[in-house]
Amino acid sequence: VLKRAGEEGVVVGLEASEDGERLYRSLGFELRGRFSMLVADIEEGGVMMWRPKGE
Repeated sequence: VLKRAGEEGVVVGLEASEDGERLYRSLGFELRGRFSMLVADIEEGGVMMWRPKGE
C-alpha cells in the first residue's frame, strides 16, 4: 500500500492502538493526534499519517 501511495503521491492516514503506533512509526508514519475510547480494552491510541517523500 505504501509503495503504491508513494508512486501516486497519496497521503495515508490511520488510527492505531498504543502498541500499533510503534509498528507504524517504523514504517514512516507520524503521530498527528490522540483519541480515547472505551471499547474492547483499547483505552487510547494515535491518529497516524504517512506522506510520500517530497510532500
